[in-house]
Amino acid sequence: MCNPAAASLATTAAGSAASAYGSYQAAKAKAEAAKFNAKVGERQAQDALVRGNIRAARIEAKGTRVKASQKAALAANGVDVGFGTALDILTGTDIQVETDAALARYNAEREAYGYRTQAALDRFRAGSQHPLLAGTTTLLNGVPKVARSYYQYQQTRK
Repeated sequence: MCNPAAASLATTAAGSAASAYGSYQAAKAKAEAAKFNAKVGERQAQDALVRGNIRAARIEAKGTRVKASQKAALAANGVDVGFGTALDILTGTDIQVETDAALARYNAEREAYGYRTQAALDRFRAGSQHPLLAGTTTLLNGVPKVARSYYQYQQTRK
């Protein structure tokens, strides 16, 4: 017949080992997920920059069309577009277009910065997930239980 204390010792040791292995696998999975999230964040940052550049290019193209319409309207009314109020209007259009395009790029850079900051945090998390350490810690946390079971086993042998 099996000694109950010996069975308890074996069960406790096996349970601690299984728990340690589970902690190891969980930490490994978390690290892989964090690495994946970091890659996704970097791709999102790149996408934000591309979208910002496209938006800025569209603003600039629209500004060019507006300025051409302004020149045509001024010229059709016999206004010289090279000086005075006409030149001020065209210069104002240029300034507004440049400002709007710069703002589109700036907003895209801010969005990309947010994604890259999150990606850096994810890379940190991936690096801080030490599967072996997690498994060892869990195993060490089980040592007192195993020791108690071993003590009880020793007491039954006396």
